[in-house]
Amino acid sequence: MRTAHCLFFGAFFSAAAANAVAGTYKDDIGYTRLYQALNGNVANGAGVNVIQVEASTSATSNQIKPDPANAAFSKITFHLPADSNAAVSSHATGVGQIFYGASSTSNGIKTVDVYSVNSWLNAIGAPSVVNPPDSARVVNNSWVGAADNAQDSASILSVLDRLADRRDLIDVAAMNNSATTWPLLADLFNAITVGRSDGHQDTGTHPVNAPYNTARTAPDLVAPNAYTSDSTPMVASAAAMLTSLGHADGLTLSKGVTQVAGVGQVYDAEQEVTIKAALMAGADRSTNNASYAYNVQNYRAAGYATANGLDSRYGAGQLDEFNSYEILLGGEHKSVQAGNTGDIGQYGFDYAKSFATNGNNFATYRFTDGSATQFAATLAWDLTFTSDSAQTGVLRNLDLSLFDVTRGIFTEVSKSAVDNTQNIWASLTPGDKYQLQVTVGDNQNVSVGYALAWRFNSASVSATPKLAYLDSFSRQEFIATPLPNCGFAGFAVLLGWLVRRGRGKV
Repeated sequence: MRTAHCLFFGAFFSAAAANAVAGTYKDDIGYTRLYQALNGNVANGAGVNVIQVEASTSATSNQIKPDPANAAFSKITFHLPADSNAAVSSHATGVGQIFYGASSTSNGIKTVDVYSVNSWLNAIGAPSVVNPPDSARVVNNSWVGAADNAQDSASILSVLDRLADRRDLIDVAAMNNSATTWPLLADLFNAITVGRSDGHQDTGTHPVNAPYNTARTAPDLVAPNAYTSDSTPMVASAAAMLTSLGHADGLTLSKGVTQVAGVGQVYDAEQEVTIKAALMAGADRSTNNASYAYNVQNYRAAGYATANGLDSRYGAGQLDEFNSYEILLGGEHKSVQAGNTGDIGQYGFDYAKSFATNGNNFATYRFTDGSATQFAATLAWDLTFTSDSAQTGVLRNLDLSLFDVTRGIFTEVSKSAVDNTQNIWASLTPGDKYQLQVTVGDNQNVSVGYALAWRFNSASVSATPKLAYLDSFSRQEFIATPLPNCGFAGFAVLLGWLVRRGRGKV
């Protein structure tokens, strides 16, 4: 075994300001509008098992457990697969209330596996790909960390990205509230990275070893809270909601299904990359928040526009569950090359397992705009891994463009060479015919899969998925404390480094 090295991590701070958010943040993320439009018949995370990874808030005990006596968790079964000695954490309790509590947007979740950071890395660090515990689909990470050298950081990231790619685990990871502590998981390719709606969190990835050696856009989107510890579970809860919708409606929304080891049947609408694309394409580029003093504004202003069509401060914008839900309800629309002879709908998505299935290195989606409006689209794909013993990460280069057929011009092109999302936010001309096109940037016919999600106009929600209920929400103040140093060598046995807790407020 090579010399052990260290991963430093900590829990974020959430303070009394969060109390003002708790009662009305659902208005700002589109949930209230969705709930009212569907008369309460909203998918609520039922049947989706989730994971919560926490950093201890105590110098003397493993405080990582949500309080099982809290009324918000009366229907939750908590599992502690590797932390039987865990003590209650106010930070974990607060995160859990937003993620899966009785008044969260995914209050149908019933099973939650809770891990300390050390235990989670130890559990997934085997040379072979492990199955998610309890067939979990979504994991929330409201913590930051950094290994003390680039090689170890890249190894941790590769293990997590590989698990997402091979087992369809939806990783939701917090950006740091400042740039003082490196948010290691923000460097993941196969994750949804989350910031705050004021855009004042840490931005961008931190280059380490290949394939994580280039600065990329982060966060992917934001949510309305003063602390990323709270904005992150808002997005994780939305991911669970959409996953339950995609699974419950099966082939009604999806045109395909995949058998995933350790998980079971995963329909196209609930694929990890589909959920990411739907959340990003549904995000609001301009907001007027009632629960939070700050807003997404001046989107893609000079100095903030990224090569993959996002804003470096806000990513795709603020979480909007109404829009993202609409995208999935719009159903799956295949490309022209995959046999679609008509236009795509105003809301919708496609999941393509590979370009190789249609013999082309491009895919075309046609539509006609009926009125002057904004158009949003997100193309997302995974960092994949070779099947040999090296399990090398491979990032394919895909591009996304919008072509105005009527006028014979490309109106928007997103072609970052380093990111694994491409995004378009553009005004449409009434009556014009358009083509949305996905192309392989390196001009190769490759087998990489992708998800594409889009929306334009403001059609009403019309489908009726599973029932949910809307409750009053009471939130207690919670503050994470600085973490002490203490040793833990389990992960070193598997991957060759030592994980220990580090000091510092984050």
